[in-house]
Amino acid sequence: MTPDFSRPIARLSDSGFEFVLIGGYAAVTYGSSRGTRDLHVCAVLTSENLERLRHALAEWNPRHRLTPERLSFLSLRGRGNP
Repeated sequence: MTPDFSRPIARLSDSGFEFVLIGGYAAVTYGSSRGTRDLHVCAVLTSENLERLRHALAEWNPRHRLTPERLSFLSLRGRGNP
């Protein structure tokens, strides 16, 4: 069963974040019967667009899984990231 990602997708879209859906959920959106349990996006990585993403995801306090300390995605500014 594919989870309902309508709320996070609406949040991203409403924030003005520039992105496209890719991967399994995009395939389900276009009629694939293969289920998926995650959401992938491809985005423009400008400072402005990343700030829109931070704002859109703030209530969920996202963590960056590729940092050893699992740093908050919201606080990564100034660490060599846009």
